[in-house]
Amino acid sequence: MISIADLAMNYGKKTLFEKSSVTFNPGKSYGLVGANGSGKSTLLRLIAGEEKPNSGTISVPRDLKLGVLRQDHFQYENIKVIDVVLLGKPALCEALREKEKILESENLDSQSGHRLGQLEEMIADADGYVAEPFAAELLSGLGIGTGFHTGPMSALSGGFKLRVLLAQLLFQQPDVLLLDEPTNHLDIVSIRWLENYLCTQFEGTLIFISHDRNFLNVVASYIIDIDYEELRLYTGNYEQFLEAKTLAETQKRKEIENYERKTAELQAFVDRFRAKATKARQAQSRVKQLDKMDVPEVKRSSRISPDLRFEEFRPSGKTVLTVKDVSKKFGKTEVLKNVSFEIQRGEKVAIIGPNGIGKSTLLKIMAGLDTEIEGEAIPQKGIHIGYLPQEPELDPAKDVRGNVEEGVAEIKAVLDRYNQIN
Repeated sequence: MISIADLAMNYGKKTLFEKSSVTFNPGKSYGLVGANGSGKSTLLRLIAGEEKPNSGTISVPRDLKLGVLRQDHFQYENIKVIDVVLLGKPALCEALREKEKILESENLDSQSGHRLGQLEEMIADADGYVAEPFAAELLSGLGIGTGFHTGPMSALSGGFKLRVLLAQLLFQQPDVLLLDEPTNHLDIVSIRWLENYLCTQFEGTLIFISHDRNFLNVVASYIIDIDYEELRLYTGNYEQFLEAKTLAETQKRKEIENYERKTAELQAFVDRFRAKATKARQAQSRVKQLDKMDVPEVKRSSRISPDLRFEEFRPSGKTVLTVKDVSKKFGKTEVLKNVSFEIQRGEKVAIIGPNGIGKSTLLKIMAGLDTEIEGEAIPQKGIHIGYLPQEPELDPAKDVRGNVEEGVAEIKAVLDRYNQIN
């Protein structure tokens, strides 16, 4: 059990949380939610002991094994992918290496035999004889094909390297698993696999951050909301949390409204009858009531709801975009072949599929940014297409306003509604 009591954390003038207490029970799954910058990742680092709080205590039993998802995949560039996963259990890897070294030796004696017996016991206790099949299962579940398992990490892209590190963490089978946005680099198939693994095979305590609403609903049995500079525990998944929080905020608003109405009535009576001798005693009684009334605590939520409106330049025709017999190759690799479809006015279309199958390429073709294709993508005449790439090219020398104003003249009004311009 991990226990947090009277926790307070701030950076300069920015307070993340104060006087917050929560307990993480064994075998339960906790989703951390809150606005960007509210302190979710900071809370994970505090639990992992990577940062110290300004005040309060975080009690983690000494024998509890914490598993934290690392991002330092570059240190494994020349190591086989499956061996990187096995490194999740360093003691097992060391025992396997020592066993192999002894068996390769030509001078086996009784001492070597005794040591082999010890190593066999260590390997068995760590499930070492099913380690490689288990590691391979994790890699395949996370979308890394078997053809890459025995190759070097350097052969993988950055996103797939992070999947290997996630597999390494799952291979550790820690008592407590700390995950910060574990689905960021996964496709839909891998996300579903991870959901199933965490729900059916992982037996420890899970504490995770995610902006994936479905993932939170499937995996979390509790939600910890970081808002109003506090940690608040809700039982249930994300949808149940939203219902409970909405109810609590409605009750809070009613409490404030009742307080304001009551104080206004009392103050009006005092102002009206204070000077009248016949009502002076009653007016003084109202003043005492005002002094004794508890003022409801009002804190501003860290969540900001943007007011975004998308207005069309002019109504389009029925068929907005036609893709006809589109094929696309990168060298000898064909990612699209004879793709044809139409998009009608008002439709909302999702493009899904494994990583590398051509989803982003298809979007670029539809936006008119990739014309080196067979076939054609024909937008209706006069329509305006907006395109957001995965990694927008921004000028680091410019501020937020400067970068965005290059493309959208009306952006100041949008950012003002976000309340992000000083």
